[in-house]
Amino acid sequence: MTATRSRASLYQKFLIPILLSTLGYVLIATLALSLLRSNMIDDRISKIRNLSEVALNVLNGFHQRALAGEFDQPTAQKLAKEALRQLRYDKTNYYFSYTYDGTCMLLPTLPEREGKNFIDLKDPNGFLFVKALIDNARTSHEPVFYAFPRSANTPPIPKAAITLDFEPWGWIIGTGIYIDDVDAQFRRTALLLAVVIIPVTLLIAGGTFYFVRTTVRELNQIIATLTEDANQVSTVTQQISQANLSLAESSSEQAASLEETVAAIEEISSMTKRNAESAHHARDLSAEARTSAETGVTRTNEMQTELEAIQAAGEEMRLAMDGIKASSDNVSQIIKKIDEIAFQTNILALNAAVEAARAGEAGTGFAVVAEEVRSLALRAANAAKETAEMIENSVKQSQKGVVVNDKVTERISGIVQKSAGLQSSLEEITKKTRNVDDLVSEIARGSEEQRTGLDQIAKAASEMDRATQQNAACAEENSGATEDLRHRADELRKAAASLMSLATGREVTVAIDDRPSALLPPKSENSPVLAGTRHNSARPQNKVPASHQ
Repeated sequence: MTATRSRASLYQKFLIPILLSTLGYVLIATLALSLLRSNMIDDRISKIRNLSEVALNVLNGFHQRALAGEFDQPTAQKLAKEALRQLRYDKTNYYFSYTYDGTCMLLPTLPEREGKNFIDLKDPNGFLFVKALIDNARTSHEPVFYAFPRSANTPPIPKAAITLDFEPWGWIIGTGIYIDDVDAQFRRTALLLAVVIIPVTLLIAGGTFYFVRTTVRELNQIIATLTEDANQVSTVTQQISQANLSLAESSSEQAASLEETVAAIEEISSMTKRNAESAHHARDLSAEARTSAETGVTRTNEMQTELEAIQAAGEEMRLAMDGIKASSDNVSQIIKKIDEIAFQTNILALNAAVEAARAGEAGTGFAVVAEEVRSLALRAANAAKETAEMIENSVKQSQKGVVVNDKVTERISGIVQKSAGLQSSLEEITKKTRNVDDLVSEIARGSEEQRTGLDQIAKAASEMDRATQQNAACAEENSGATEDLRHRADELRKAAASLMSLATGREVTVAIDDRPSALLPPKSENSPVLAGTRHNSARPQNKVPASHQ
């Protein structure tokens, strides 16, 4: 499952620098305006400081003339005031003067105030500006900021003044300049900067905002696609792992079946070998029986010409018949064994066909060979059955010959009459033994064919065993490859989770199953995946949540 923890999203991380940049622009503009106003006021202060020094030089000039005796000090003061009263700069600005105790000595715009004490005069803000003008003139010479009307019946406006101390007369002399025009120019400049900076800032912020929103949207789409691909790769690796597991199990079962089949083939081969050996032995016995029969025919012919030797020949014939009977009994036992071997071969061939069917397409050739072996086994069984019947008939005929031979000693006189029948019987025996010889040869050839077929089956089984081992090896290699692919899919999912955490501002963790992929169960529909992904082959039309735009 996925776990989330709130933190700053990529959108918020981009938005913060935009806001900080905008705030920085505003602060820089404010600082620039403040510096501009300060510089403007400093320029004015420097100007009025120079003008105040001019006024101070005027007072000093009249004072020096009074000291020279050109006129007395009151006259010098009067002349100095009139001279300063006439001085104007910037058309409206003027000089003023106060005594140390606050008595107004010169004020061209409000002459009615001259000669009066204004030490306690305050501006609209409650500031004792006259006292401050006197104190600064005698100490720091720093400017004094206060509010004062331009003329009578006008409201006070901001003003800055510089006063200098003229100690010989106990006066302070100075001039001031109204700074409302500075404030007006400051406002005009601020408005101009606002008109320029604010749209540019908004344009930059808007463009950056649009770029960030577009980037975040595309990033979310990429994250969704990566997550979908990672989940699909994980699903495919699980399916491949299951296929490898099934292939490995099937290969194991097939290998076990092949082992059983090979064991059965070896047993069939051993039985076929014994069958062939028995067939060869039966063929030898049949040849002996045929030779004995031919000897009997010859002696029967001789018996007709040599009656005096019939008794001895009859005894020899009886012995030969006993040998034929014994050989026939042995052949019957061998044929019975051949029949049993053919029956077992048929059963083993059926088992081999069943195992070939279980092996599927890989056992098709094996099934054909097993069917041929079964057919040969049936043919061998039929041949053995026919041989047994013939041998049984031969045994019966041999028994008849024995009976006849036993009666030879009792009926020597009837031997001649029955010699023709005995000759016919012996010829029949010879014919039957030839047939037995042919059947035994057929059995031997069938055994050879069975052995050849079993060799082919063994070869096919060996090929199937190699194929099974190759399948198992391929399944193992595929398991390793799918395991590596699963780890890569997990890394891809982790990367997608990291990108999603960066984009959404919520920490996303992915649960990774560390079990071997070949042992993992197939992923079900309820398997945990990253939020916003689906398990299907089609990629989703990703939509970015409004909160991330």
